[in-house]
Amino acid sequence: MLSSTVACLKQKNMDLEALGCLEQSLWLKRRMFGVDNSVVHKALNEVMLSYNSVAMQYLAQGQFDQCLAMLRKAEAITAPGNFKRCQALQILTFNNIGCCYRKLGKLKSALKYLKEAAQIGSGSAHVKNLSITHLNLCAIQSQLGRHDLALEHAQAAIFHTQEELVSLEDGAMNERDEDGECDGDDRDQAALVDALDPKTREEKIISLAVAYHNLAVELEFNGRGEASLQWYKKALQLVWKYRETNEALCFSSRKW
Repeated sequence: MLSSTVACLKQKNMDLEALGCLEQSLWLKRRMFGVDNSVVHKALNEVMLSYNSVAMQYLAQGQFDQCLAMLRKAEAITAPGNFKRCQALQILTFNNIGCCYRKLGKLKSALKYLKEAAQIGSGSAHVKNLSITHLNLCAIQSQLGRHDLALEHAQAAIFHTQEELVSLEDGAMNERDEDGECDGDDRDQAALVDALDPKTREEKIISLAVAYHNLAVELEFNGRGEASLQWYKKALQLVWKYRETNEALCFSSRKW
């Protein structure tokens, strides 16, 4: 019943109302099937990604109050005790809250959420996408003039981005090797293990280039000018290498 209502609302471009129905459906499924059920995990994934997606649309439009309202709803859903294996979704939400507060100039509030995201990630083996968290932490610490801490986060961002690129490559190879042998439940479960994983290789390469550049900047701030040159060079080499296949990377590099 709720599924048909959601579809109807979406057809009428009543997206927020549809999202509200999706959340109601999530809680109903949790009550009926329990928190361990794959149907519940799939519904949780859909609701959380939807709230975060709408929030980022508001952020792009400069509608900060609406953005935070959506993210607060997402934060409440994954509050302790509500669901299991939702660390990746929490990190996604906290990263986005941090981005919103940073746009508002509330750097201490942004730091609070980004540090929480990093802490959750450090204690969760299956969360593989902490590169964005550390890139954001690097940028904020640099803005606050804490260039020693910013340097540490730039290094962490490089480490995590490289790990994530390897993970993406391994995942693609495993999919080819299995040749479609896993069943639907296995695929759903794999997708739910880390909700942040569906980043494209191109996006990860952008993150790596930005991390290289940030490391160079922070090395310079820390009085290590000669060391910074090799990382500036690495960043530019990455841009040049992917100049024809990654237009977004070339566009991003123009802002440096």
